[in-house]
Amino acid sequence: MALFKKLDRYWAPDSDESAPKVSDAEAITVAVLATASQSELTELAFFPIPRKIPLVDVLRQLDPDWTQEIVAHFITEHTIYVDHFKPLWKAGLCERPDPAASDLFHRIAVELSEESGVADIDVSGSEFDFVRSIKVWNVLHYSHAKRGRNYECREHSNIQLGTYGAQGEFRWDPSEPSPVPDWVIPSRNCEPGSYARAVGVEWTDVEGNHGYEVVNY
Repeated sequence: MALFKKLDRYWAPDSDESAPKVSDAEAITVAVLATASQSELTELAFFPIPRKIPLVDVLRQLDPDWTQEIVAHFITEHTIYVDHFKPLWKAGLCERPDPAASDLFHRIAVELSEESGVADIDVSGSEFDFVRSIKVWNVLHYSHAKRGRNYECREHSNIQLGTYGAQGEFRWDPSEPSPVPDWVIPSRNCEPGSYARAVGVEWTDVEGNHGYEVVNY
């Protein structure tokens, strides 16, 4: 677990942590899945997912007693995990989380269960305009700070914008920092420096009310 947390620090923006070997990262990830308890996993900022071995194969072999609870926990906290966990309930390793138990944001994410990313139900009517109003701001990295030999202000970002189409099809597109809402990136000042890693979701409900959620990690 300590080595896995080292990976977490290494992946953080502007980290000075030495780079772990890729082979070590894969082994550590599988080791965490094999030894960590449910409470230890829920304390992590993100779920340990192997990059080379399908998660469904690893959990089928390990057969942990926490699969159902952990899937529900991470989907509730970070709906970006829906696509990662989808093979688990398709393989019968856990039950599909109940959409009725979550809010609008989580319901829509879970409903996108087909391989094509298209919703299970027909959402083309105007009554589902709220689906198409959803925007997912995935800020993998944002920083604006003085750096380099001349100590100049430099802005760096890796941002994706997720949107839903006419039939609930979901797509990611790259985005510049400027259209990202302030509630996702609260500060963009160079001095003192600004940093952000977050997933933000906004929507307009059937009554025309705007809402949003953001998870910083």
